[in-house]
Amino acid sequence: MNVVDAAHATVHDYPGGAETLALRLGLQAGILRHKVNPTYDRNHLTLAEADRLMGITGDVRILHALAASHGFALTPLDQVAQQKEDDVTALVLELVERSGGLAGTVRESLADGVITHSESKDTSHAGHLVQDIVVRLVAAIARKVRRQ
Repeated sequence: MNVVDAAHATVHDYPGGAETLALRLGLQAGILRHKVNPTYDRNHLTLAEADRLMGITGDVRILHALAASHGFALTPLDQVAQQKEDDVTALVLELVERSGGLAGTVRESLADGVITHSESKDTSHAGHLVQDIVVRLVAAIARKVRRQ
């Protein structure tokens, strides 16, 4: 999903849609609809508006789409912080398991020589699961470093 589609979905998937969100953003509903309309080439969301939109809705698809378009994937810090007592051995085993899942997903996607949108989404999801474990593993190892 690209940034424009993510903004459009964020607004239109929110209960009450553009009408409800526009009031909370201090905009007119029609202006908000235009700002997130993928076919409208003027009057887009500002970064500050996108930030407020994500804060109000709790929907961070815009952030993930922006990161993905630049080759990044995001892991919420609260997920990392919750893993205070992660066991390194268990995390290594989980990493191997999830890496196997990613490899299987990639193999299935490539089996017919064509990668569909659905297969791409499945691969992305499996990759994010691996990334999450890597972040947790690195954090768990860092917590075990002896202070000198």
